[in-house]
Amino acid sequence: MSARSLAGTSTEGFEAEVSTRWSPLRFSSTRYPLFSFQPESDERSTHSARTSARLASDGSATVDLPGFEKLAAGLWRASSSWSVTEPGSRSATAATSVNVDTASRHRGLRIDRFPGLSVDASGAEEGAGAGVVRQGVPFHVLALAVAPSDSMVAADGGRELFVSLDRIDTSYELGTSGNGLRWARKVTVTAVSTHALAADDQGVFHAEASCPSSGEYRLTLRGKDDPYATVLEFHAAEDPDRFRPTSPAESVVVTPETASASPGTHLAFQIESPFDGSALVTAEDHRLRWQGRVEVVNGRAEVELPIPSDVRGGLVISCQVTRPLEAAAKTWRPHRAYGWTRVPTDHRVHELAVTL
Repeated sequence: MSARSLAGTSTEGFEAEVSTRWSPLRFSSTRYPLFSFQPESDERSTHSARTSARLASDGSATVDLPGFEKLAAGLWRASSSWSVTEPGSRSATAATSVNVDTASRHRGLRIDRFPGLSVDASGAEEGAGAGVVRQGVPFHVLALAVAPSDSMVAADGGRELFVSLDRIDTSYELGTSGNGLRWARKVTVTAVSTHALAADDQGVFHAEASCPSSGEYRLTLRGKDDPYATVLEFHAAEDPDRFRPTSPAESVVVTPETASASPGTHLAFQIESPFDGSALVTAEDHRLRWQGRVEVVNGRAEVELPIPSDVRGGLVISCQVTRPLEAAAKTWRPHRAYGWTRVPTDHRVHELAVTL
C-alpha cells in the first residue's frame, strides 16, 4: 500500500492499519462448467484478522494480509480495509478485495448422459434432464483434477481415485424450533456400489455406474489415503426428460404431459408425492369440472381427465394426498400433502383463417 498527503507533507512514520475478513468460497471452473467441485464437508468459517505497520519515507508499506497463515486449503475471498492515520488528525481509508486459493488442486465430478460430449462442454449442450439418469441403465462418470489456474492436473498427479454411489432417502418428522413447530429433515444413506476410476490419455478419469431404482443419489470422489472428497447429487428416474423433483414434507408436484389442452379432448398428467396414499384430484375453472381418486404408489401416480368442450381460458388441477395416521409411530410424520398447477386451453381448432 502507499499513502501521500494532499498538502505535500511527508507521511513517513504514519500508522497504517489493515483489517481483513476471510470468507470461504466454493470453487467453480470456467473451463469445465459441467463438473461439480462441491466438497463433501466444508468446516471453514468466516473470520477476521487485523495488523498494523508504519509508512516508510516514500509513504509506502508492505503488509501481509493478516490471517493468511491460518487459512485451510480452499478458495477464499479476502475483503480488506486499509486505514492511515495522521497523528492528531483525521484518517484516510480505502477498501479492496481479492480471491485467494490455498489449495493445490480441486477435484471435479460429472455425470455423462451423452458420451459424445467433450470434457469442457457447456451446460447448454447437455440438454434437458442433465442431472437425472435413467434407472437401471449404466451411465458414465467423469472425474478430473483442476489447478487453481483452471488448468487440468493430468491424472491427478498419478493418484488413485475411487467413486462411491449412495442412495439418499429423505423423510420428515415434526419437531420444535424456537416457539413453533417445523418439519425436520431426516436423511438415510444406503451404499450402492464403489468403483475404481481409470485415467485416459488426456488425464481424465472414467467409471461406469447404475442406479437400481428411481430416487435421489450421491456420488463421492475420493483419493486413496486422502481425507478430502468431492460429492455430486443427482436423481434417477424412469424418464429423465420428464422428471420433476418432488417438494419436501407436504407438497405434491403435478406435471401435465402437454403444456396445454384442447377442449373436448383428454389430458394426462403425473402426480409425485413425498409419500404413498390416496389422492383426491380436481379440475376447476370458475366451478368444479371433474374430480376423482387415485392411489399413489412409490410416490407416483398417473391420471387422465376429460377436458369439457365448453372450457375457456384453462383449468386449475389440484391434488391432495392423504395417508392413515401411524398410531404406533413415536414421531409425527406428514400425512397430508397438497399441490396444484394451471393448464391453459388451446383454442386453435376454433380459429378462423382470415385473409385480407
